[in-house]
Amino acid sequence: MVTLGIALAQWRKTHLLHIIERPTQTCPYAFDEVCRVEGFEVTLGKIDKAPDISTTAHDLFPSDLNDVRRQKPPEVTLSDVEFRELWLDSYRLLRPAPSLIPSLDALALEPDCVGLHLRYTDRIAWLGSAYWLGQWPPWQMPWVERNALRLVQQFRPRQIYLASDEPLPKARWTQRLQSLGYQVVSHPASFSSQSLRQTNAHDFGVDLFALARCQAAVGLHRSGLINVADWSNGKREPFLIASESMTGWGRFNRLLYRALQPLRLVWRALRHKMS
Repeated sequence: MVTLGIALAQWRKTHLLHIIERPTQTCPYAFDEVCRVEGFEVTLGKIDKAPDISTTAHDLFPSDLNDVRRQKPPEVTLSDVEFRELWLDSYRLLRPAPSLIPSLDALALEPDCVGLHLRYTDRIAWLGSAYWLGQWPPWQMPWVERNALRLVQQFRPRQIYLASDEPLPKARWTQRLQSLGYQVVSHPASFSSQSLRQTNAHDFGVDLFALARCQAAVGLHRSGLINVADWSNGKREPFLIASESMTGWGRFNRLLYRALQPLRLVWRALRHKMS
């Protein structure tokens, strides 16, 4: 969302950016804990006047032209496509917060390193889960994981960086990739199972900018982290998302599961009524 403000500031030919934010369960990190904006003076906190851009959404991205059309202020004279390009370019101004640099440099990522983002916490759900839309049932994960490995291997890397929001999958994938002969690198993050986002701002930021330093990044599932990592590095190619490029039985199983989503919503409502 901040990048939309950067794009608007660039159109207005100003290098001042004021951010008002309220942490939420799905986005608990303060911007200045993770990022700075190259060439901009950024201030934080309340202001007396109404903000130029205001939204409760945390997942607006310029890849969606509808988001661009809805969020572009009326006074902007650029076309939707032109403003989308300006918005995409604004990601390249994102830099890691100074507190992240020592941890990033300590990773010693090689030029051929491929990043693998393991997102499990809110992307796997049984019927009736609180996260009922766009999730994957546990029995389909073997197909997703095999496809993720295939996508990583097409780059022929020697080194793989693992970013994860959960400790057990991170340990399991580390062992799996090492058994295949890869050098596995990851940031020693701290995890809290009491939070939806199990890592703190520092650890999240290291994963984000480490993925940006990789030659390519592969995600098990679609994620804003992959978007930001790729765009901040100037990449524009389609994201490599394992759950969206499966074939055969895995793809059929996924389509079947999506067809059951209305039943999942009904089941969720019944559970809420009975509780």
